[in-house]
Amino acid sequence: MPHRSVHSRHFLPQISHITPPIRKKTENRNYKIFQTSKKKKAEIQQKTASMSASVCGDTAGVLLLSAVKYFFCLIFQSKKQYAQQNYEEAQRIAENALDKNPKNEAANLLLAKSMEKSGDKRSALLVLRPFIQNKTAGTGIYKEYVKLLTQEGKTNEVRLILKSADREVQNACAEYICETPVSNPAPGTYTTTQTLKLEGNCQKIYYTLDGSTPTRRVSIYRTYILREGTSELKAFGVNDKNIESDVISRSM
Repeated sequence: MPHRSVHSRHFLPQISHITPPIRKKTENRNYKIFQTSKKKKAEIQQKTASMSASVCGDTAGVLLLSAVKYFFCLIFQSKKQYAQQNYEEAQRIAENALDKNPKNEAANLLLAKSMEKSGDKRSALLVLRPFIQNKTAGTGIYKEYVKLLTQEGKTNEVRLILKSADREVQNACAEYICETPVSNPAPGTYTTTQTLKLEGNCQKIYYTLDGSTPTRRVSIYRTYILREGTSELKAFGVNDKNIESDVISRSM
């Protein structure tokens, strides 16, 4: 029986047609993995950035809190040294505090008080003056400032400053304000002799009856004045701090 040769091509599997689907499936899976990794990477970067910002914010907050605590610690130490009459040391610490916060009122007031106790009133006035000029001073600054001005003999400046100050400041500095004298009887026309009285929280009252402007060289009011005829009264008071009042003017 003759031998038949069988050609191998009848038995080789035809796989060329299944290769493309396998490759496509693999590529799809790799693409999904890549996309997932990219998304996770973005999420991780976002969380890292958020954590970094939070850490930086917390650090800044801690630093700010530490600076504030240090500043108030300096104020406390300066007050302590002032109370113990260590005025030069109180001044030094107050200056350190002002390096941190130059516009702080408490630190400037401590510095001025320490300077005054050390005998440097002029520098103390220079420290406080900007607060008065800018109308930003509290009652503590005003009280210290008018006290220093009074000690320097600048009583008219005291009068003008307190005259334009608000009611709270005026109440706090009441001892430096000389009230305008009050006359009795009231201005008017009378047909009989009148007893003129002048009253006020003044140590002295100066007056004239001829309409001229009174000075400290004219008559000092002592008890009362008997007066006939027409009078043009002008008067002002002076308190125990040598500060003058406004001048009153009355026709009688």
